[in-house]
Amino acid sequence: QVSTVLTGLVGASGLAFNSKGILHVSDNSDKIYQVADDGSLSIFIDSTAGLDNPNAIAFDANDNLYVLTCGGGNLAVFDPEGELINFELAVGFECPQAIVVDDNGGVLYISDIEGNIYQIDMMSGDLSPIIIETDTKTEGGLVLDNLGNLYYAQVSDDQVYRINHAKRSVEICLNGLAEPRGLAFDSRGILYISAPQSGRIYRAIGCQPQT
Repeated sequence: QVSTVLTGLVGASGLAFNSKGILHVSDNSDKIYQVADDGSLSIFIDSTAGLDNPNAIAFDANDNLYVLTCGGGNLAVFDPEGELINFELAVGFECPQAIVVDDNGGVLYISDIEGNIYQIDMMSGDLSPIIIETDTKTEGGLVLDNLGNLYYAQVSDDQVYRINHAKRSVEICLNGLAEPRGLAFDSRGILYISAPQSGRIYRAIGCQPQT
């Protein structure tokens, strides 16, 4: 079951919840917004920060916000108040599409425009590809559930996939949603999906974490 949460955004892409359960969304106006319970928006990071097409966002356990930009190919980090910590924590990405912070594992997961998924060690910065037995590749968001399963959106076939951590297998979690992009779980394990072409954010019931 899919329902609309928010409309009217300019190419909504990245989605992330902080530890307080507040939804954040990035869009093509080079801003990052906070979404209130009533659906109203407030600016968290303004375009003056210099983020060039912030495609993907993710919070760590301390509510620091990681932002990947397609236009700049850089990874920026902001503190919980939206103040810049590091504009170029990492650089040189080919229009990165998504980021996930795994505090327990000490790694970042990042996908690029070619659909590849990479793992970056947060201490050493070492990068390695994730090998999965599938012909599908991500063209959109990534999100990690509380069981360690990684989810990715494939824009071209209107599907969201789950990489089962225990089985090392790939499963279709959601299909039929036009051009899904950003992914985020709330505290209840409900999946939120952004759709840039329609400027909407959806909530999906039935795509919860599974063992």
